[in-house]
Amino acid sequence: MAMQMHGWSRRQKAKAKRGRRLFSKTPFFKKRKRRGRKNESWERGKTSERRVLIALQSFPRPSWVLGVRAGSPPENRFRAKDIVILTRVGPIGLQVKSSLLGLIKFVEKMHDSNPWTGVVAVLDHESPETIAENVWRILGIVHDNMVMFFQNRSLGQ
Repeated sequence: MAMQMHGWSRRQKAKAKRGRRLFSKTPFFKKRKRRGRKNESWERGKTSERRVLIALQSFPRPSWVLGVRAGSPPENRFRAKDIVILTRVGPIGLQVKSSLLGLIKFVEKMHDSNPWTGVVAVLDHESPETIAENVWRILGIVHDNMVMFFQNRSLGQ
């Protein structure tokens, strides 16, 4: 069966040869609904980040913490740091997720380019005290790993 493919892009020709559908069957209005859900999840994530930042600044923090700040846009986008915790050893990043599924997906795709990043899921029903306790527990583990790494490095091991 010969297909006339004059005027098609290279991608369309390749799809047609593989027998794949060239155009989506999903109507435009359904795609718009999906985009709306995407905005809702983005807003939910921003709300979770604000809740964590407020909780970390409001409640007592461990002695090794010098300060807490929101991550800058480049840090957030390229290094996955929503919140940055300043310590004596160095900055520790914190990635905030608003669901357990989001946390699992992030950890699965996260690579070891920056091991000094903690990941925490913040659920809607959690109180600020619980949020702060969970974050400090997770960041305590990251901080201890950081301290051991730099101690071993300074000893030449």
